[in-house]
Amino acid sequence: MSEPATTLYEKYFQGQLAPADTAALKRLLREDDRARAEFAESALEWSLIATVAAEVAAFRREMGTPGAGPQPDDEKAGESRAPRFRTGARPLPAYPLPRPRAAWAWWVTGLAAAVLIAIGLALHVAELRPVSETTAHLAQLEELNGDVVIVARAGERAGRAGANLARGETVRARGPLSAAVLAYPDGTRLELAAGAEITVADGTAAEPGARPLRTRTAGKCLVLRRGRLIASVARQPAGRPMLVATPHAEIKVLGTRFSIDVAPEATEVETREGRVEVTNRKTARSAVVEAGYAARVGTDTLVLKARTGTGQTGERVKDGLVLLYRFREGRGAVVRDDSGYGAPLNLAIQDPDAVYWIPGGGLGVRSPTMIRSSSRPVKIVEACRLSNAITIEAWLKPAHPDQPLDRPAQSPPARIVAVSADIGNADFLLGQEATAYVCRLRTTGTSVGGQPALVTHDDIVRTELTHVAFTRTAAGRVALYVNGAEVSRGQIDQPDPRTKTRGFSESRLVRGTFANWRPEYPLLLANEASGDRPWLGELFLVAIYNRALTEPELLRHYEAGAGTPAARTQARRP
Repeated sequence: MSEPATTLYEKYFQGQLAPADTAALKRLLREDDRARAEFAESALEWSLIATVAAEVAAFRREMGTPGAGPQPDDEKAGESRAPRFRTGARPLPAYPLPRPRAAWAWWVTGLAAAVLIAIGLALHVAELRPVSETTAHLAQLEELNGDVVIVARAGERAGRAGANLARGETVRARGPLSAAVLAYPDGTRLELAAGAEITVADGTAAEPGARPLRTRTAGKCLVLRRGRLIASVARQPAGRPMLVATPHAEIKVLGTRFSIDVAPEATEVETREGRVEVTNRKTARSAVVEAGYAARVGTDTLVLKARTGTGQTGERVKDGLVLLYRFREGRGAVVRDDSGYGAPLNLAIQDPDAVYWIPGGGLGVRSPTMIRSSSRPVKIVEACRLSNAITIEAWLKPAHPDQPLDRPAQSPPARIVAVSADIGNADFLLGQEATAYVCRLRTTGTSVGGQPALVTHDDIVRTELTHVAFTRTAAGRVALYVNGAEVSRGQIDQPDPRTKTRGFSESRLVRGTFANWRPEYPLLLANEASGDRPWLGELFLVAIYNRALTEPELLRHYEAGAGTPAARTQARRP
């Protein structure tokens, strides 16, 4: 509790507030949720003190205790209220006997009075607060990773999952490996990248210490001062749009998916789904940004961009793409990287007789072999280390619904795609284990082999064209998708050496960073580096992103298909 605020509270309860102090206290209670809570605590304390003092004074008066003050009428009043009774020859006292009152009764009385005061205060404050400050509009820090703090008027505190955010509080994702997710009760989610800073604000008032807002709202309002934000906004009530303000722009949202990047010189807004209205805070120029388009807002400028290079290419998303195999070579023993990102990471097929090329695009693996990168996957490791996020995506057709074949009980999965040294050391792997898909991801919070692994439900694998994807956000949330739908069952650990059983958790969170990834591990398709975890089937596309693709983006990829004549048949959703 800050000293100036404490002084104001004490003066108020002592009846010593000057008119200027009264205005200052009203302003403080109107603008600061934490101050309101502190004031309510003080009200409880002062009410208890006042109640107990009154009870003690009343008790002293009844007992005639010295120091209780002159009571000229007490005895007369007592005589009139208490008739004399006789028990034998001795009369009862002429003054009324004090009614016994246990100590707890004073505290109960005081507490009841204090609760009434607090309730009245809350109701009074609720009447004064604008709609945007009601509980339904306050956010919660749902997930975090790395160094994340919450800054309020009372000071700074460490962020923690589940922490509620009051109006005026700021979340900072400090450091290069930090990230956070803010969530609202209506399902709206805001993902903050490393270095981002965002404040839960009042949409009906000007931002303190900055240019006044041109757009006002009784709905959600946030101020993004720096960094990257990816938002998924639920449909907002009519007349109460969500507003995000940056130093350069105001973004009005009714319900959509979009991203914002704030740099010192400009703000970039890209709409991925739906539409947003962007306004330059200085010039008041506005523009509607449709899905697939972007706007760059400088101090005096607002420029629209159609289908930016970081947005979409055809039907597939290119933002964050670091690796892409489309298997369109048609012959030979090399699979080429078509991502266009960094130096190409081409693959060499160890045994060309074990595979067959599919006309129009695709590679079939008919017998165990190894498809291995000819150079180290440094570009993947470095890109994902920077973001602490990843998407592993594949269009495939398993040859068998239960792989690996002839596997011992509890064996590791058949490898579909991996960056791995052997069966016990991997940066990541996407595989097939029996009739389920599984993904292991190495972080500073998991084992060197990526345990525990995220698995789908059993009986998901079909010997038909299938779109499979694994995603991990910078905040640690993981998910497995099959044909555009999430099918994650939970995380399963490696077998206990003594009981041979495996621990299971429904958690969808993998904490830690990618700081312990090993760039010397090769990238592999259809097998492990040791050659003993083969996967058989057909591959039509493999892609890796250094960010978590959103569910709508993955659904778009599924609906677009594998993009080859041999894979035109639509895969069924689970």
